[in-house]
Amino acid sequence: MVMGLLDDIIKMAARVMSPQAIDEAVSVARNPASRETIAVISPDDFINLAREGYSSEKMRNLPMPNLGDPKWSSMPFLQFTNENGVGQVIGHEGRHRARYMRQLGMDRMPIRLLSSGGSGPAIRWGKASDEGFDYIDPSKIPSALINEDKTRIYRMPNSVVYPVQIRERADIPVGGKRYRYVKPMTEAEREFEREMSILDAIIREFEQ
Repeated sequence: MVMGLLDDIIKMAARVMSPQAIDEAVSVARNPASRETIAVISPDDFINLAREGYSSEKMRNLPMPNLGDPKWSSMPFLQFTNENGVGQVIGHEGRHRARYMRQLGMDRMPIRLLSSGGSGPAIRWGKASDEGFDYIDPSKIPSALINEDKTRIYRMPNSVVYPVQIRERADIPVGGKRYRYVKPMTEAEREFEREMSILDAIIREFEQ
């Protein structure tokens, strides 16, 4: 557990989040068996990783702690699935709060990072690096994170509570890059492709 870094993040969060919100997020993340951890990313990256959308009404009604409004009662989060060593964002909360933090001049923001299983395993952050039932080979830990809209890909943020070994992705610049989503074929489509391939081979043999 990286205590010094976590302390810095708690101080950062305290600008806009209530003590209860911070304590809850930290308490859950400190459990070694938890699939939820705390990470730090830029507000811009959070906005781009979440599904695209903006509500002027939500922004107007957002509590503004720097102007005396109550501090926020929860920490923003991103939830992702592990798809063969690449993370796919499937849920979020905090898009408008990220915009607010950006307006405050905060270039980093603490988030809750929730891991779910997909074609690859979910991450129990405090146990993934230790030999045992919950160990995950580093090659199966996501090294990149695809946004919810499947249009951009980013380097995978790491836990500041229980850092895991994440493969460096020099091919992905800071701030991410465009991503082209290719929809996986269904079993019926794969079966059709196999049948067409067999038919193709029969036709070629007949023509010889």
